[in-house]
Amino acid sequence: MNNTVSSGTLILLSGGEVYAPEFLGKRDVLICGGKVVSVEADLGRFAALDDVEVIDISGKHLVPGFIDNHVHLLGGGGGGGPATQGPEIHLSEFTSCGTTTVVGILGTDGLTRHLSSLLSKARALTEEGITAYIWSGAYQYPPPNLCGGAQWDLLLIPEVVGTGEIAIADERGTQPTVDELTRLASETALGARLAGKRGPVCIHVGEGREKLAPLRSVLEGAEIKMDRFLPTHLNRNPELLQDAFEYGLQGGLLDFTASFSMPGGLSSSIPASQAADDARKAGVPLERILFSTDGNGVFPFFDEDGKTVGMARWPISSLWEEARKLAREFDWPLEDALAPVTGNPAKVLGISKGGISTGHDADLVVLDEKLNIVYVYAKGRCLVENGNTIARGACEQLL
Repeated sequence: MNNTVSSGTLILLSGGEVYAPEFLGKRDVLICGGKVVSVEADLGRFAALDDVEVIDISGKHLVPGFIDNHVHLLGGGGGGGPATQGPEIHLSEFTSCGTTTVVGILGTDGLTRHLSSLLSKARALTEEGITAYIWSGAYQYPPPNLCGGAQWDLLLIPEVVGTGEIAIADERGTQPTVDELTRLASETALGARLAGKRGPVCIHVGEGREKLAPLRSVLEGAEIKMDRFLPTHLNRNPELLQDAFEYGLQGGLLDFTASFSMPGGLSSSIPASQAADDARKAGVPLERILFSTDGNGVFPFFDEDGKTVGMARWPISSLWEEARKLAREFDWPLEDALAPVTGNPAKVLGISKGGISTGHDADLVVLDEKLNIVYVYAKGRCLVENGNTIARGACEQLL
C-alpha cells in the first residue's frame, strides 16, 4: 500500500487564512514530496503546471496537524481484569479528527502488553500515513524497556521520545520514591542528550493526596530541570487542578486530558478547555499548557464491592473538540487555541511538527468558518476530503 505522495506531484492549497500556528494572513501553501516547500501570498504561477493539483480553500483556515502525546495504540485498560482490556486503534480514528502525530503509551498494563508490540504498532501507523512515536516505560518502576534502560531506548530507537507514563499519587502504580524518580529523570536526560532528543518524562498523576508533591521533592533535591517532567491528567479533579496551577506558575508544564469530560467520563473532572482558560487567568503562560487525550484508554467503573459496572473508552476526537472550545466558547484567538495541540507539544517532545513553514512535514488541517474539519493532509497525503475520511489502515479495511 503506497501512502506517500510522489515527489513529482505538487499540491497547491490556495487562498486560505494560514495559522502556522501564529497567524500569517491569507497565504498559498505548496506541497511536494510530503513537505511544505513554499508559503507565500501568491503561488498562482504554479497552478498551470501539468502535475499540480490546486485546492481552493478561500474563506477557510489552514492550520498544522494536531499532536496527541498520550494515546493507547494497543488499547488501554485492563485494570478491571482481562475483559476490560481495550482493542488496538485504527488509522481513521486519528485522521478523521485532524490528529496527524501521536505518541503511543502503555499505561497501567506493562505486564501483558509490551513495548515491542507498541513500537510495531507505531511503525504500522507511520507506514499507513501519519507519524507515530512511543514512550518507553509504563506505570511501574522500574519501567519496562527494550534495550536495557530508558537511556538506551532513547539512544537506540528513533521512535522513542521519552519515558512514561510513570504513575505517582495512584494506588495502581508501584509508588516510586523521590530517589527513584530522580534517577529515572537523570537517565532519561542522559539518553536524550546523547541521541539529540528532548527526552521528557511523562508522569501519570492519580487521585492520591500527594498530588504533585513527589515532583517538587525531586526538583528541590536534585539538578533536574523543571521542564524535564510532563505531568498529565491534571484536570481530573478541582484539588489537583489548583495544585497544578501553582506548579505551572513555578515553571512546570501542565498537560490536561481532553477526554475526561466526554460523556461517560470522570464526573469529578474539569474540561480541558476550562482548565486551560482558568490556568491562563491564574497567570500560567500559554507555552506551558498542553492537551492530550489518553485516547483509546479504557476506564472501568466499580461498585462498592469492587465489581465492574461500566467502562468508558476515551475518544481521540476530544483533542480538537476541547481545543476548538477555547476559540468558540472562551474567545481565545485561534492561534492561541491551537497552541496546546500543535506548537506546544512539538516543543516539549522535541519533534519537527506542529507548524507550517518551508521544510516542515505537510501535516495540515483545513477548517471551515465554524472550525469544522474539511481536509486533513499528513506528510502531503490527503486523508480527509470535504469532511469525508478517505484513507484507512490496511487491516482496518478488512473489518
